[in-house]
Amino acid sequence: MERQWLARTGWLSGLLAGLATTAPAVAHPHVWVEAHAEIVFDASARVAGIRHTWTFDPAYSAYATMGLDMDRDGNADPAKLADLAETNLASLAEANYFTAVKVGGSPAAFASSSDHQATVANDRLVLRFLLPLKSPAKAEEMTIRIGDPTFFTAFTLPEAADPTMLDGAPESCRVSISHPAASGSEGVERLAQDIAAALRGQLDDPAPMSADPDGQIVVVCRQD
Repeated sequence: MERQWLARTGWLSGLLAGLATTAPAVAHPHVWVEAHAEIVFDASARVAGIRHTWTFDPAYSAYATMGLDMDRDGNADPAKLADLAETNLASLAEANYFTAVKVGGSPAAFASSSDHQATVANDRLVLRFLLPLKSPAKAEEMTIRIGDPTFFTAFTLPEAADPTMLDGAPESCRVSISHPAASGSEGVERLAQDIAAALRGQLDDPAPMSADPDGQIVVVCRQD
């Protein structure tokens, strides 16, 4: 799946493959994403979907948008960005959009996303898409996890929840975010350290990552 979703990361994959001749595989992500999720409610106060905004790290952004500036004006062509978003969403569907939602402890299924857009802001690729639930659900308690189980891509959540994460929610609803022990920035630093150590032939075992690398979003709506 990574070959489709992150087809443009071959340069980094090649680097890591080269390190394998001198050290064990570097067990760290290759791409970092700052993830913002907005929980969308319908007119019946049910959760209808998740509106994702993913901002990619500068290195991956530069590589993913390489060759998309068709008129050489310094900006990626909107039509090419639309094609990139379309391709990524088709591949993300195979991985359940790197999103797991539970409502009342039961997994929720998703419908296909048809509302998506790719843009570039401050030299970083931004992917936005609405992920609808197949069946809208009352959110007495809902948890949302955003992450890659293979840890090829590392997702980091905002430091704290804010009211803008709830769109159309009843006043009784509250949102919070829990974070893992190790932050995404620690993962970036650890990857750089392991690559440097591998190049020196001094990497014996990569440092272990947190068993819960991504954290979770929790929505609770009090029932009157």
